[in-house]
Order: sequence, then structure tokens, then C-alpha cells
Amino acid sequence: MPNEYKRKTNRGMASKEIYELASEEVMLRNKSLRDAATSYDINHTSLYRYIKNKRMRAIRPSNHPQLDIIAPQCLPKRKKNHCVNTFDLL
Repeated sequence: MPNEYKRKTNRGMASKEIYELASEEVMLRNKSLRDAATSYDINHTSLYRYIKNKRMRAIRPSNHPQLDIIAPQCLPKRKKNHCVNTFDLL
């Protein structure tokens, strides 16, 4: 009989509302990022990324496509392999 899975950390368990409240404290109430993350018991780097993405969504209209990071692809070019970005193919 297999063992039951027991979660070892609470990483990734914070809700979106928690991030929203913490980001409001940083952006509107000028609280430091680390203090807000500590008071809401979330990771400060995750909070930083959430705020960064929130600011980018405010700047960029929603009808424009989002640019994702695209890894270079190695394509055969003549006799040797040549790595190009996907943007070069457009």
C-alpha cells in the first residue's frame, strides 16, 4: 500500500488576494517590499514579480499579444548548424 503524500512546505499556497493586498501596501502606502512580504507571510521575490507584472499590465493594453521569452532554435543552415532567434524568422 503506497504512502500518503504529505506536503513538506507551504510554498505556493498564498492566494491572489494576499498578493493584491501586499502589493497595495507597497504601491499605495509606500511600505517596503520586504516588510509587506513579511507581514503577509509571502516571499519577497514573488511579491516583487507580482508587482512588476501588475505594472506591466497597467502599461500594456490587453488587446496586444504578450511577448514570451522564446528560446533560440538551432536550424540547419547549409553545412553547419546555426542558432537563430525566432524573431529572426518573422
